[in-house]
Amino acid sequence: MRPRSTPCPQDGPIRRAVQRLLGRPTDAPCALVTRETMTKQLRRDGWLSAGDTSGVDDFYGIHTDDGRILVRDTAPWSVLHERIHDGGIVDDRLGRWLVEALTECVAEHLHETDGLPWAPTYEHYRELLEREILPRLGLSGVELAQVVVRSRRPDKYVARGLHADPVLGRAGFRRIWNAIRRGPGDEPDALQGLLRL
Repeated sequence: MRPRSTPCPQDGPIRRAVQRLLGRPTDAPCALVTRETMTKQLRRDGWLSAGDTSGVDDFYGIHTDDGRILVRDTAPWSVLHERIHDGGIVDDRLGRWLVEALTECVAEHLHETDGLPWAPTYEHYRELLEREILPRLGLSGVELAQVVVRSRRPDKYVARGLHADPVLGRAGFRRIWNAIRRGPGDEPDALQGLLRL
């Protein structure tokens, strides 16, 4: 039996706004949970080892392996962020840092346009996205997020756009692609290294 939880606040308006903007439904069940429940789920899904609680406070929300959204009861403003992931901005084809930065761009946009609750996270990742990637692609964060949701290979789309830039183009397509794709590009260090060429 699962522990009791509270439905996510403003979930209906958040779901509709995310679907309208990204074009994909976000149907995962969403609940606010305690730190204890979050810790158990993080262990179950392999994010924390048994007995380890050191990183649990770094998680405001997660998508569980069984398809639910859990948000810490102390961070209900994170529902929007998690719904955007559920709407298609996920790290199955792009590095996690880039996905988190894009999610934050969309969340801020919906916060400003629809008045949905949100608090910024991943500021460093977002700064790198806005300073180095979006200008080279000629897109806003929302526009790139929409491309990511529709594209079969957003990693290659972004890499091709960056490769066309005269500064990054010298690095070669494969090095740029590795710097932003899932797995090798899960941290921004490789891209930052290329930017120092």
